[in-house]
Amino acid sequence: MNRDRRKKHQVKNKDKQIDNHGLKKMRQEIEDLRDELNKKTLANDKGISNQETLELSQKLDQLITKYLKNL
Repeated sequence: MNRDRRKKHQVKNKDKQIDNHGLKKMRQEIEDLRDELNKKTLANDKGISNQETLELSQKLDQLITKYLKNL
C-alpha cells in the first residue's frame, strides 16, 4: 500500500516539474515580449498608438493572463 502512495506522489512531483518548466518558459516569453514592446514604443514617434505596438501589447496581455491562470 505504501508503494502505491509513493508511486502516486512521484507522478505528481513529475507533473509539477513539467508545470514549473512550462511556467519558467512562459515567464521568459513575457520578459522577452515586454522588452520588445518597450523598444518599439521608444523607437516609434507615435508611441503606443502604432498598430504593431498595440498588437504586441495585446499579445503580452494574453500571455500574462495565461501565466497567472496557471500559477
